[in-house]
Amino acid sequence: MSCFINKKRSITFSEVNQQRRLTLLAMASALVSPALAASDPELPLLIWQLTDQFNHPLPTKPTIQRLVDYLGTKAGLRFHLQAYPWNRALKLANEGVAPIWGLSQTPERLQRFVFSHPIYETNVWMLVNKTQTMPFTSLASLAGKRVSTFRGVSYGTEFEAAKNNLFTVEEDSDNLNARLAKLIAGRCDVMLHANHARTAEQVVAELSDYGYDANQLRVMENPLLSEPAYIAILKEKVGSFAMDELNRVIDAGRRNGDVERLLRD
Repeated sequence: MSCFINKKRSITFSEVNQQRRLTLLAMASALVSPALAASDPELPLLIWQLTDQFNHPLPTKPTIQRLVDYLGTKAGLRFHLQAYPWNRALKLANEGVAPIWGLSQTPERLQRFVFSHPIYETNVWMLVNKTQTMPFTSLASLAGKRVSTFRGVSYGTEFEAAKNNLFTVEEDSDNLNARLAKLIAGRCDVMLHANHARTAEQVVAELSDYGYDANQLRVMENPLLSEPAYIAILKEKVGSFAMDELNRVIDAGRRNGDVERLLRD
């Protein structure tokens, strides 16, 4: 009888402990924020694929990767960067496959996409052949010039209004090596190159790090313009995306200096 009672008590305690564990798990699940629960799987985030002088893919800049990780962690999103040539990334974003990093705003895109709050400012740098002596300082100084951009990119409403009126835009592929070769050969007057570098020297250093011969070109001292960088997602898909939480994190990171620090470190 004693053995029977002990066995019965053992089973009872086990059942009680199991029930407690299940209850605690249910309570923990209920306490998880909706944003975190909904975003537990990895969320692809489209980004432009960087390449070296041989058109070999390069990894995402560490500063950008750190910033993406920071925003995702703070917003309860597990971002996974997927790099493509820009027009391919833009096509996928337009199909609603995934949100996209670095899409600039245009009237047409505002009809299709929901944009995050601005994350940081992207500078648009003017690159010229090293033999070019004329300083380019503004849109007005590009009058009559041939300006190389790459297809699918936009530099804001002011630039869009001026292109092919004040100056001629030649839309090239996003192959940086081909565009630089075109510039060095004198087949365009100015090449526009956008990134978050803060000085012309940083642009030259970055191009050199990627294997490009920066000795054959000059970078104008001041950027032509600055454009905010956003995360954008097709309007039809925004309901499943924690945009409000992401915007809160972006605003907080800009206020407390985290975004600037991550881009600088």
